[in-house]
Order: sequence, then C-alpha cells, then structure tokens
Amino acid sequence: MEIVFNTFQGVGSDDQKVLVLATTNTPHALDQVHLGDTPHNLTERYFEHLAHKTEGFSGLGIAICDILFEPIHQTRYAKFFKKNSSDIQVPCKPTERGAVQVTLLELDA
Repeated sequence: MEIVFNTFQGVGSDDQKVLVLATTNTPHALDQVHLGDTPHNLTERYFEHLAHKTEGFSGLGIAICDILFEPIHQTRYAKFFKKNSSDIQVPCKPTERGAVQVTLLELDA
C-alpha cells in the first residue's frame, strides 16, 4: 500500500483533527464492477492486457472514456438521421420530424 501525503486547501496544520482520504480503485487493478452478470467471452489474459493499457486509470476514468464515445456508438448503430440546425446529419428516433431511414454508410455516399 502506497501512502501519499499532499496539501489540501482548507486543511490546516493547527487543527487537532485527522483527515482520512481513501479510494476504492487501485491503479494496478481493473475495476470489473460494471460487468456484473453481463455475459462475455473475455479471457483473463485480455483483462490483464486491458489493465496494462489502462495503468494509472481509475474505474471512473475508464467509465468517463466510455461516456465520451457514446455519441460515436449512437451514430454507428443509428437507423434514422435528421439534419440539425447546423445542417449536420445526427441520429434520431424514427418518430422525430425530418427523420430519414438511412445507415451511416449510406450517409457517406
């Protein structure tokens, strides 16, 4: 266990109090909480590969990266698009005004 001492704004050295700062994510362990009972075919070797590639990331950091890619996931699997106010095609529900059934590959053509 590594203990890191740091100075935090608002924590004075004159107080007779103890500040305990803890974390549930360790840099050397990949947080698998979000997998739950989700079926997958990932091997232990693949998890080790992921852990190596994400060394220093917390579980939250990995989750945030996934969230940043959500628009890409939505666009990739979308079946309906409409033009937004900037005249750019964006994924939408089939019931929305201006929705056109088309795939991402067909938009590129």
